[in-house]
Amino acid sequence: MIAMSLNYPIWKLRDWIPREKLNWYYLSRNPNAIQMLKENPEKIEWVALSINPNSYEILKNNHNFINWNAISKNEDAIELLLENQDKINWNWFSANPSPKAIELLLQNPDKIDWKWLSLNSNSKAIEILGNNIDKINWSFFCLNNNPKIIPILRKNFDKINWNSLCFNPCALSLIKENLNNIPLYLLSGNSDCIDIFLEMIDTIEIHYLTYNTNVKILPFIQKYINDFTEIDWCNLSENPIIFELDYQQMKKNNQNFYEDLIKEVMKPERVFKDPNYDYIEELFGD
Repeated sequence: MIAMSLNYPIWKLRDWIPREKLNWYYLSRNPNAIQMLKENPEKIEWVALSINPNSYEILKNNHNFINWNAISKNEDAIELLLENQDKINWNWFSANPSPKAIELLLQNPDKIDWKWLSLNSNSKAIEILGNNIDKINWSFFCLNNNPKIIPILRKNFDKINWNSLCFNPCALSLIKENLNNIPLYLLSGNSDCIDIFLEMIDTIEIHYLTYNTNVKILPFIQKYINDFTEIDWCNLSENPIIFELDYQQMKKNNQNFYEDLIKEVMKPERVFKDPNYDYIEELFGD
C-alpha cells in the first residue's frame, strides 16, 4: 500500500481582479489567499493573519509575529492556544468553535464572555446558550451560522436583531417569512439570499455585495469593476471568491505522486494478476 500525498488546494487570484487595488490587511484575513501571502511575506498583516482560519502553517513558524488576541478566535490554531494558555484572550476565545476550545471554556466558566460565546457556532455552545437565554447577546447570536439557533430565535422572536440576521446564511427560512421586517438592501451580503435579491435587483447595495461569498455574484462584481464603479476593496479583499483553484500548479505539485502511482500500479506482479483483481483496494486500502 502506498501513502496518499496529494497537496492541499492551491488558489490564485482571478485574472480580472486588479491586484493593485487589494488591501493587504484584509487580504491577510482571506482564507484562500495563503499562497499569495506566502509569495509576499513582507506584505502580511500579522494581526489579520492571526484570525485567518488557514494560517496555522505560517503562524507556527513565526511565533514572534502572532497576535494572541486575534488568534484566540482561530479554530485552526487550537493546539497552539492550548500550548500557550497564559496568552489566551478569553473574550475572543469564547467565540472559538473548536471542540477543544469549548472543553476548556467549560473548565473555566468564570472566563466565558457571553457576548462572544453568542457568536460561537459549535453545537455545544448553542446548547449552553439555550440554557442561559438571559446571557445571550442577541445581535451576535443572530449572526451565528449554526442552524440550531433558529428554534431559539423563533421562541424569542421579539429579541431578533433583523439587521444582523440579514447576513446569516442559515436563517433563510426565517428571513423569507419576515421580509417586511428586513432592510432588503442588507440581503446583498447574504450568500444564501441570492434568489431573493435577484428578484429585487434594485435593492442591490454594492457595499454589502462585496461581503457576499456566493460565486453567483461574481458577474456583478466584474461588471462594477469594468464600469469603474466604486467598490469596497477592503471587503472584497477578504472575500474568498476572488480566488479560483490553480489547477495547473496543483497538477505540477502532484506530478511526483502520479509518477509513483503509475510505477506502483504497473509492477509486473500486478499487471499479470487476475484481471478482476481490485488494485485500488490493494493500493489505498478500504
